[in-house]
Amino acid sequence: MGWEVAKHFRRAFSAGTRRWKQLPQRNGSVSGVLWEGPETAPVVELFTTAECSLCEKVKETLSQLRSKVPHTLVSVDINDPDKLEFWDEYRFEIPVLHVD
Repeated sequence: MGWEVAKHFRRAFSAGTRRWKQLPQRNGSVSGVLWEGPETAPVVELFTTAECSLCEKVKETLSQLRSKVPHTLVSVDINDPDKLEFWDEYRFEIPVLHVD
């Protein structure tokens, strides 16, 4: 078990740059509109990954609020190749919400 963990960290960590490399996605992207509110409703962006259990709890809470506080929920998968700036910023902090 310990050897497998060490092997995983060796592959994931880039010693030359002292930065974590993006790990390959296992379940595909979870980016996209999860639900749409009225046109005048705020847009909530949920920065997440496919395997984020805390993000699922946030989605559940926001879903319960939909009738009282209408909003559009957009999921942003920080593992997507075009979202690498969010990976660098939020990888240790997800779930993160932006409200516009």
